Amino acid sequence: MNRCFRGEGGICPRSMIGDVSLHLPIGWLCAVLLLLSPSDFLLGNSDGPVIGVQIHKGTGEIPIVAGPGGMLVEWPGNRKDFSAGTYSLRLTREGATVGDLDFGREIPFRFRGSKSSLNLGEKFYEGWLEIDLPKAGAPWKLVNRLPIEKYLLGVLPGEMPVADYPAAALAAQAIAARSYALFQIMVRPPEARIHLYSDTRSQMYIGGGLPHPRAREAVDSTRGLVLTHEGRIFECFYHSTCGGGTRSAADCFGGDSIPSMVAVKCAVAGGESRSLVGACKGSKYHRWDVTIGEDQLRQALAPICARHRIDLGEILALEPVDPSLGGHCSYVRVRHQNGTFEVDADRLRQRCREILKDSKKRLRSTSFIGERRGREFVFYGRGWGHGVGLCQVGAKGHAERGLDFRQILQHYYSGVELTPMWK
Repeated sequence: MNRCFRGEGGICPRSMIGDVSLHLPIGWLCAVLLLLSPSDFLLGNSDGPVIGVQIHKGTGEIPIVAGPGGMLVEWPGNRKDFSAGTYSLRLTREGATVGDLDFGREIPFRFRGSKSSLNLGEKFYEGWLEIDLPKAGAPWKLVNRLPIEKYLLGVLPGEMPVADYPAAALAAQAIAARSYALFQIMVRPPEARIHLYSDTRSQMYIGGGLPHPRAREAVDSTRGLVLTHEGRIFECFYHSTCGGGTRSAADCFGGDSIPSMVAVKCAVAGGESRSLVGACKGSKYHRWDVTIGEDQLRQALAPICARHRIDLGEILALEPVDPSLGGHCSYVRVRHQNGTFEVDADRLRQRCREILKDSKKRLRSTSFIGERRGREFVFYGRGWGHGVGLCQVGAKGHAERGLDFRQILQHYYSGVELTPMWK
């Protein structure tokens, strides 16, 4: 039996270190790339447009600590000031309450610190915290709405070790994150209240209420700057570690080529020899290996084989299909005693994660080869993340070798300009 199939459902753009995505099919992304111009969105002197970040979903009780100045709660036609102290936000099937106010399921409300940030759980938040009223049967959503510049103060420490990374790498990250965030606002209708998530589905956001000084420096020093290509804003992807070379957006997500996000080598000229040195070589995920038992691998492949009526024999090897510059692939060829077939590489990563439930055995990227060793398979891999755009550890390597943030960004995003959107 020799079957070949491709894909296990649509692939959407993904950002960051991580794996999954919010947002648009790649066809939308390409169309927006052609239509959106920063000249349509210049804001002058400001902290940028307000962005909505979903920070909680579902029921539960969230402690709120209001500092000096207390807390302000607003709802249609009313408001109430709370003194400094500890309160609770409760979201249940019956309704929502904050402090001694009961809003049921019909009254929208929002709250914020009157003079300082609010502490929710272990995080501090600037701006408004807004309840998104759910439709019948839908879960509650808690949204932090604040200007982009203040939002970035909570993204930088979520994305990079701000105490340890060079200033140029942090500045490059700030610009990439600002560009990504602004894109999410521009592709949604003006009435949208939620633009992105606070986790790896969008960008890691840990709350900006108590910003790290080096995060503030990186954000302030690049204030209002975004990446454009031929005068157009694009969805600016980035990831943790490419492992030697990045991956094009078209290869990762499908669709047409995006000129600003093509595959590039993650290398710099190093030392007097001017030899090429992998900029992300310092990452512990530059090279990795994971051992997975054949039984677990068969379990991961089982629903895929069942759907396509594949009689899976003894698995012999897993090989990348048409690997990119950095070794990433969209599909993996499974060789077994009864033939071969190809499976979506991201789908295989997801299934292994679901089966193993052990972060130490995670396939960190789609750049890997699986070799049989007895009753186990050893996966030899490179990098962490989808591999598109800025390599975060690579940015650190470039900065340590003297590149500034402009040079770093122009290395990873081909033909881009830095465009000021506000001051």
